Amino acid sequence: MMAQGYKAAGIAMPLLPAQSVISILGIDATTAAQASALLDAGYNVICADADPEKVEALSRQIERTAPGGLRGLARGCASSALRVTDDPLMAIIDSDVTVICQGASQNFLGEMDTYVLSAMGRTIGAALAHKAGFHVIIQQAATEPGTTRGVLLPAIEAASGLRAGVDFGLCHMSDRLEAEGDAAAEDLLPVMLGVTDAQTARRLDVIFTAIGMQATVSTLEVSEMTSSLPSRSRAFPWAGKPAAQSDLRSGRHMLFPLKAAFATPA
Repeated sequence: MMAQGYKAAGIAMPLLPAQSVISILGIDATTAAQASALLDAGYNVICADADPEKVEALSRQIERTAPGGLRGLARGCASSALRVTDDPLMAIIDSDVTVICQGASQNFLGEMDTYVLSAMGRTIGAALAHKAGFHVIIQQAATEPGTTRGVLLPAIEAASGLRAGVDFGLCHMSDRLEAEGDAAAEDLLPVMLGVTDAQTARRLDVIFTAIGMQATVSTLEVSEMTSSLPSRSRAFPWAGKPAAQSDLRSGRHMLFPLKAAFATPA
């Protein structure tokens, strides 16, 4: 097991509350940009992958980038806010929100292969079985409608013995938190979130507010449907609008700004 923390001697940083720890599972080309945006918003971040080579590669990328590159990585390297590890289980246990970077792919027939997503769900479930508190899982891989609810959710429930929407929350994010062009200047957030419950929506509202973005919330399936659209075409129809309706297989699904979706009546 290997874990790399980034901390500069003699630099004191205020401790962030435990609920501000976000784990990112599955290291890929966008991980550094995602971690930077979250760190820049004041969150502690744990990047985890079971492949030690990916962990080492990300560690080298962070060391090269932080001095004059992504603003959030510079903050993480100057404090104990950023960790990189090859132990996904402990990353989940040590955090309150988990972002999945790996998900469904295609097999040699061009059909969707959900094995990785299912395995990730079992890992998350095993971790949740050993921790208390409401944990939120954000699934950001593009998938066919119904995959998050039909594959990831039951895998987590089976491994943890917990119930989605009661003991943990699940979200599908229609786009990735990543960068286009100058990563230090343009960190993008998705405009569509599919959630299982009100508590998850409220938890995500706190994160989005900290980053300075407003999202639209709906069902898991609606978010999955929008994940196949170009990001720019998603951004303009829904972002910041009070409400929209979409006729889908199971009826009419309401789309609301995140803050208004599960607001408590006065």
